[in-house]
This record gives sequence, C-alpha cells and structure tokens, in this order.
Amino acid sequence: MSVEILKPEMDAARLLRRRAELLARVPAGTGDAGVSITALAFALGTERYALETCYVKEVQLLKELVWLPSLPAFVLGVINLRGRIYSVLDLKKFFGLPAGGLGEMNKVIIAGDGKMELAIAVDGIEGLTDIPAAGLQPPLATLKGVQRDYVRGLTSGNLILLDAAKMLSDGKIVVE
Repeated sequence: MSVEILKPEMDAARLLRRRAELLARVPAGTGDAGVSITALAFALGTERYALETCYVKEVQLLKELVWLPSLPAFVLGVINLRGRIYSVLDLKKFFGLPAGGLGEMNKVIIAGDGKMELAIAVDGIEGLTDIPAAGLQPPLATLKGVQRDYVRGLTSGNLILLDAAKMLSDGKIVVE
C-alpha cells in the first residue's frame, strides 16, 4: 500500500481535485466483490436469460393457453392458475429473436413485484445461479431498442440478466 503525500505548495484547485480523486477510490477488497445476485436461468431459443429470484413466484408447465383476439403479437394468450389469470408473454417475439415452435415441455415463469404479475413463456429452465454483481457487464452496445431497454447486464458466461422491475412496470409490456 502506498501513501501519497499532498503538499501544501500544490495550487488549491489541483490539491482539491486530487483529494476528491483519492476519496472517491473504492478500497481494494470492498464494494460489490462479495455481493451476488441469485437468479433463475432459462432458455429462449439459443440464448440464455435470467430473472432475479425475488421476482420469480413460480414455474409451471404451459397448459391450457387461451388465445384472445386483439392482443399484441408478443402476447401468446392467457392462462388460469388456481383462479388467477396471467398474460403469457413471448419474449422471443418481443425481443425480435428467431421464432421457434412451442415444445411439449414448454414452461412459464410467473413473475411479479407485488403490484403486477405476468407469465413468461420459456423453452427450458436451467436452474438457479449466483451472478457476481462485480462481474456483471453493461448491455452490449449492439443491442437496440426494446431488447436493450430490458437488459440489466451480461455475465462472462453469456447469461443475459433481464431487468424484471422495468418489465413489470413498463406500459409497453403490461397488458390489461
């Protein structure tokens, strides 16, 4: 560890700027190094995504999907789970990913934040994973529009962490 001595002979502006820089540094071994985000990883086509577990209510098989007219193209329909009606979103269509048919093992993730709940159709569930917060990279600059708006970050293993809070509150997705 090196110690920098700030000399009184330095001009005031330079001295204050250097003090601010030194005070703003995050000491080694602190910060988000030990913080991790627990998330549910899932597949959409050939891409891997994740949602923070604090927004995941449950995972169910996609059964008895009811199509309704006049819904946006990214809404597959609605399902009834124990008397509750959920809109089922097709994020592949919403994000402009290559479409694939619904397999017999298709599942839905019921996500909610206490105010809004919805179902997200997925091709497969990979399981729970811990994402180191310090290792989360910002969304790629190549992502445009809708896809960039809902991506919180990218892991070194190419897992895309979605911004569930934004998805559950944005009027572009919420269908009433």
